[in-house]
Amino acid sequence: MYIARLEYNPNLFKMNRFLLPLLLMLFSVPLFCQVGINTNDPSPASVLDVNSTNGVSYGGFLPPRVNTAQRDAIAVSADDDGLMIYLIEGSERCVQIYDAVLDVWDNVYCMPVNDKPVATISYTGWTIEGQTLTASYTYSDTENDPQDVAATTANFQWVTATDVDGTNITPIAGATSSTFVVTTAQNGFFIAVQIIPEATSGMSPGNVAISDWDGPVTGNAAPEANNVVINGAFAENQTLTADFDYSDFESDAEGTHTYRWFRATDASGAGATAIPSATSITYDLDDTYMNLYIAVEVTPVASAGTLIGAPVMSAWGGPVTPPAAFASDLFISESIEGTYKVIEISNFTGTTINLENYKLKTYANGATTVNNTCTLTNVDLAHGESYVITNNMVVPNADRNYSWSFNGNDAVELTDPSNNPIDVIGEIGNNAYFNEDITLIRIPGSGPNTVFDPAEWTEVGSGSDTSNLGSHTYN
Repeated sequence: MYIARLEYNPNLFKMNRFLLPLLLMLFSVPLFCQVGINTNDPSPASVLDVNSTNGVSYGGFLPPRVNTAQRDAIAVSADDDGLMIYLIEGSERCVQIYDAVLDVWDNVYCMPVNDKPVATISYTGWTIEGQTLTASYTYSDTENDPQDVAATTANFQWVTATDVDGTNITPIAGATSSTFVVTTAQNGFFIAVQIIPEATSGMSPGNVAISDWDGPVTGNAAPEANNVVINGAFAENQTLTADFDYSDFESDAEGTHTYRWFRATDASGAGATAIPSATSITYDLDDTYMNLYIAVEVTPVASAGTLIGAPVMSAWGGPVTPPAAFASDLFISESIEGTYKVIEISNFTGTTINLENYKLKTYANGATTVNNTCTLTNVDLAHGESYVITNNMVVPNADRNYSWSFNGNDAVELTDPSNNPIDVIGEIGNNAYFNEDITLIRIPGSGPNTVFDPAEWTEVGSGSDTSNLGSHTYN
């Protein structure tokens, strides 16, 4: 069908309303023409010639704008090959032409898409009442659009949920900063933090980013007692002292702890019975506990927060023995001279002794004056324990390395904090060799002694034998 431009003349129509139909019937011939928009002179080669201006203003060509559902509702056929539309669907904006051969809509051109900024967010801290949670996030943008930091950081929001999957997510009123202090209101809930990233240019804001969920929130943690032990000798007329390491998750200070002492018939705790009125940190043994085993239960107490922790029992110690002879002070219990240079000090006084300001003094080559002094430091040495000092060498059970040496004819003296001599190995002022390249151990029941007595010592190996270090038998 060909379209020509026809003009309507009302006067002619009035003169003879039948003239026009007659002419159309008499002269039915094809008419060839071009259509011009905003032009009276369309191109001879075109069927449709669209000019951008009508002489007054400018315009453009606007194809039909449809979404995907509307486009798919167009009843296209093989005759519609080349049909054009402009598809708008979400962020997609494309000029499309229908390909009748493949029966598909092809993109001719799509507008560039500026991606939204993206954030990932997490937080640190414990989901415990009174604890502070701290959020941190990273910002990214595909087109490197700068972050609007002020706007982004104004978008923090802490939220709760009823499970770790985020069910029933609920914003926490007023919780809109990077930190949040957990309160009683969150007990039993799970916590996460959200943020919305914003850019200073391009697409913005981004989508909500949310951290992993953590929880459920619990109340203030109870204090704990760890490493509960008994110090002292398990012998008649001796005093036992409970000791333990206190800890509290929120660093609540210690309160007044409670103690209970128990007795049993063997080391496994058979027949364990609480000792009446034995509720202090110490307990004095008498002959009623002969051959029995003793343990202590500690219940840690905090001064704030959750006050009382779970009771913890020590290992069983014993059996309780008759009164034993105890050493009057610390003494040198072992000496190694040779490949290694080692002095071992032991405590069998029946009580714990602090080593601070005890000294080991060396008299070299028969000298009567001190050549070197090793001053011990603030270390508690319990009854029955040994302390090993080595000359910067790696040996088993070493407690301290000290840059000092002695040879087989050098006397070593032990003095107390008041600088009084209490023990010695070797004779001060005597240049004779007495322990060259050997290991000497104090025999049970001897020491301390300010006069060197070789009869108190037994040779157990060469100057490289470290197998006995770290422990000593006194009784």
